[in-house]
Order: sequence, then C-alpha cells, then structure tokens
Amino acid sequence: MDPEIKNRINQVISYLEKEGVKVEQTSLPHTEYAVAVYYIIAPSEASANLARYDGVKYGFPQSK
Repeated sequence: MDPEIKNRINQVISYLEKEGVKVEQTSLPHTEYAVAVYYIIAPSEASANLARYDGVKYGFPQSK
C-alpha cells in the first residue's frame, strides 16, 4: 500500500475513534478471487434484471 494512502487511512481511523466509533480490524482472506467472482456474477445479475424487458413473460405493453 502506498505510504500516503496508509497514513491517510490511519488519520481517518483516529478521527473516527475520537468521535466514538468502534473500529475493528478484520481479515479478508479470499480477496484474490474477487475479480473472478465479479465477472461471473455481474453478467448473471444484468441478464436477470434485463429479462423483464423481453416481452415473453408478461407480453408486450398494449398501446392505447
């Protein structure tokens, strides 16, 4: 991590703690798979959401 970014994050954490926010450290052991999973899930979500516009399930809107 870039030292400037790390320093800024630590400043924000200090500020939040002074404001009474409880800050906890956590581990994200599977982040190396995040991009691969994104490329699987994103098109599936888009396909599912756009399927409602195909006119098959509900038919095409009737114009008046």
